[in-house]
Amino acid sequence: MRQSLWMISNVGKLDATYERSVLINGELIELYFTNFENSHQIPEPIADWIENKIVRTSMWIPLNLPSPMDCCFIFTKNKCSEENQEQISQIISLCLSLILPPPVLISRPGQYIENAAIVNPSWNYIPNPNRVINKIIGKTEINSIVELISRFGEKKKARYPYFHEILKLSSINDVLIETLSLWAFIEGFWNVPNRKSDLSGSFMNMLTTDRFPGTRNKSPQVKALKQQIMVQNEMLGAQDFSNLRNIIAHGTYLKLEDTWTTEQWNAIYSQRDLLLHTVLIALSEYNLRNA
Repeated sequence: MRQSLWMISNVGKLDATYERSVLINGELIELYFTNFENSHQIPEPIADWIENKIVRTSMWIPLNLPSPMDCCFIFTKNKCSEENQEQISQIISLCLSLILPPPVLISRPGQYIENAAIVNPSWNYIPNPNRVINKIIGKTEINSIVELISRFGEKKKARYPYFHEILKLSSINDVLIETLSLWAFIEGFWNVPNRKSDLSGSFMNMLTTDRFPGTRNKSPQVKALKQQIMVQNEMLGAQDFSNLRNIIAHGTYLKLEDTWTTEQWNAIYSQRDLLLHTVLIALSEYNLRNA
């Protein structure tokens, strides 16, 4: 019997400790969301694990790794069964990454095995430098994480293709290449069958099929998201989806990037973030529908 713990970096401090229950593969799991300042309020042995095994030992960690004192912690309060342990950890790790994608950093889970061993959480590859965003985590994000865990937790035989590829390309640490890669994925994955590849058509197909299932092109959610993209494009002198993609893909940006203002660069980063969130949620719906 064991408990798992994740650290999350590049996020703001939680305003409180949150507790949620979720059913995964038929097993009720109690999740806690907290940070170091609130860790004295949480049950043992996790409070001692965070303070004495993670935070106190952090003075010896390499400087390029996130400080545990600046991280949020997510852990399973109750001990889950050995036969479900791997799947439970995989689903929680996946859903954390889908709701809090890069440049938010999520550790590999640590393990507390009663009367046996403690394995601290560890970090995957960390880009250097990593874009600092200090994303705010509150009730909305926590509820979205738990809802997605619950939905994937019902699918005992679910597989998770494509997520790894999207999360990997979103960690390239080059906003132009990441944005181009996301547009390329959208165009190919959501291309309407038996039709010539068309970026605008693929984008709308993604929105109406998987991002907002059951909607149409003129549905309010679809129109609002499309309008966000168009406003971002117009700030960079692009009149449509393909125009901005071509500016990046054909190297035209090399003549323009030195002239871009802070507002224009912010528009590119905003589009990258919006596309990444949209693709990950749409892929979630696609996987859940086909599981």
